[in-house]
Amino acid sequence: MATPAARLVAVQTLLVLGGAVVLGRSFQLQVVQHARWEARAKALRTESDTIDARRGTIFDRNGVPLAETQEAYRITLAKNEFTDSARIVKQLLKLPGFSAERVAKAMAKRYPNFYDELSAEEIAPLRDLKGVHFDVVRRRVYPLEQLARPLLGRLDDKGRASGGVERMLDTVLTGTPGLAIYLRDASSKVVKIPSSIIRAPVAGKDVYLTIDNALQGIVEGELRRAVAEYQAKGGDVVVLDVKSGELLASASLRTDTATGRLVPNLGALVEANEPGSTAKLFTAAAVLRERADTTPVSGEGGIWRIPLPGGKSRSIEDVHAESGLLTLGETIKVSSNIGISKFGLRLTREQQFLALRDFGFGTPVLLGIPGETTGSLRNPVDWDIPVLSQPSISQGYFFEASALQVAAAYAAIANGGRLMAPSIVREVRDGRDKTVRWRHTPTQVREAVTPDVAHQLMAYLRLATDTGGSGAKAQLDRATVVGKTGTAKVLVQGRYVTGVYRGSFAGLYPGEAPEVVVYVMIDRPSGMAFYGGLVAAPMVRNILLQSLASRTSPLNRPSIETPLAARREAPLVVATGDPTRQVGFPLPKATTTPAGSTAVPMVQGLPVREAIVALHRAGYQVQLAGRATGLARRTLPVGGDTLARARIVTLYADSIP
Repeated sequence: MATPAARLVAVQTLLVLGGAVVLGRSFQLQVVQHARWEARAKALRTESDTIDARRGTIFDRNGVPLAETQEAYRITLAKNEFTDSARIVKQLLKLPGFSAERVAKAMAKRYPNFYDELSAEEIAPLRDLKGVHFDVVRRRVYPLEQLARPLLGRLDDKGRASGGVERMLDTVLTGTPGLAIYLRDASSKVVKIPSSIIRAPVAGKDVYLTIDNALQGIVEGELRRAVAEYQAKGGDVVVLDVKSGELLASASLRTDTATGRLVPNLGALVEANEPGSTAKLFTAAAVLRERADTTPVSGEGGIWRIPLPGGKSRSIEDVHAESGLLTLGETIKVSSNIGISKFGLRLTREQQFLALRDFGFGTPVLLGIPGETTGSLRNPVDWDIPVLSQPSISQGYFFEASALQVAAAYAAIANGGRLMAPSIVREVRDGRDKTVRWRHTPTQVREAVTPDVAHQLMAYLRLATDTGGSGAKAQLDRATVVGKTGTAKVLVQGRYVTGVYRGSFAGLYPGEAPEVVVYVMIDRPSGMAFYGGLVAAPMVRNILLQSLASRTSPLNRPSIETPLAARREAPLVVATGDPTRQVGFPLPKATTTPAGSTAVPMVQGLPVREAIVALHRAGYQVQLAGRATGLARRTLPVGGDTLARARIVTLYADSIP
């Protein structure tokens, strides 16, 4: 039996030997094999990487997606994690394009990768299998194709927002990226994907616009049709909610000087032009609000010469001569250049300037769209010769405004004198639980005129709807469009050129209690049809008729259908600063209630948007089955069947392969 001393020696010996082994191994690793293990340490390293967050979706006011992020998945295999490789191979072979030869070739590699972009449904059977990982590929898509694309903006090839709502609300839509840890080898191959997610990504917020997609489609279609019909250089349309200031639709076309092609843009919001006769109403507003002299003025037989210093004079002309006296209301009714110029000279420069400014001219709209214009309205101290500048401003020259500014100013008149801040965003919701984070509240900018003055101005507009008047009348089911046309000369290289005009029309509907303002401008139409009443007013009628037939019309249908006093049928009567003309197209009966039957149009094979427009024009509501990115396959009832107007036609669409 070993003595205690012997046992102590044995333990000490073991400790010495163990220490020697540890020191020897340490020497081997740190000195002898240093280079080998240093290379291996460098070969396998841990890295962090961001996980992209899903960008928020942009919807129209009815919840129809206008811009959304679609996710696809690419498969990466980590063979060192496999527990059932046979099952993985079996599931891979079920995927489209995954042949046995291709899968076998991939499995022979150290790090198998497949770059096919697969849907969530396709990869679902593989999600729970160990060793199968997915890279998410996100693409920004626009389900309604080119609808409202200038308004929406886009993402460039690096995912950066460019223009429109995408840029305007980029920080809201973007979300917060996540963070993950990856293990990579010397060749940067991922060994384990991921080994750890440190922070999960947070999706961007969803944005609901004030735009109505059906009305937007109608507006774009009518603008393109009118510009083509009149061989114009372009045009603008703005549809604005009178009470809330919400932008319901907006479209613009311009001719590309390099290619000669018509290109959609944001002209209605970012470009300013002299509005012409549509602005005469605001001089009348200034006269009434300042309680200036409203004694009738002479029409001067159609020519009025304003004396200038040095024995010179300037002529103001009305093509249709008025030799008698004109009240302020009659001046608006016949759109007299002479009459409105004389009434304007009864104001001081400051009074005329402040009235226009209070209607929003020359001030920021603050819609938020990048590049939007404030227009131009010079300070009165910069008006060179008041006797010239004031009549010019009274006729709608010497200042510039965007289509949106003109529409907002007319909306103020229809809204009891209250100028509302235009808005394009209705709601912002959380991208995960859809909780409303922000909601648009109608905001009054200022009271441009008192309710009494606004009421009087509406009466002036209604005067123009009487027979022989010079405004515009549109019979839409016992309800009336009231408004004002304009035919503005266009500056070309600093000079007004004869025969070059912009025709416009600002219409309020329904005239008895306006809900919307529709402003149309057609830029430089060719031929003799250049008056606002000929090129712009019919567009307003067509837009409203189709909107009333639309299933998702933003108009308040019950209030429009309220029985009103019977009205006589009449053609559209239009006013410009030029001769009053009876336009030879009496308006059709309303399409908001059945008014006879007609054949359902044959739309098979047409692009979906064109098919919808054709059905709207025929007076039908449209219910879309399928996505609006393909071709019309069939309708129910089928094309050629007889159906009462205002009934619903279901349109079935196929996606374009």
